[in-house]
Amino acid sequence: MTAGRLNACQFNVLAAGSVAVAFGVVVVLTRFATLSLDQRLIQDATEDDRVQTSW
Repeated sequence: MTAGRLNACQFNVLAAGSVAVAFGVVVVLTRFATLSLDQRLIQDATEDDRVQTSW
């Protein structure tokens, strides 16, 4: 029973480590996405929508 508990504890540490790495990758990819985003395109789209709905 002790060996089973030890293996379960080791798996939990491994699972938490892999989740932390995946989270870090998502954060880095999000940062790159925000750097490549041109906010003027969003503003132009919202201004075009306002003009079309005011007819």
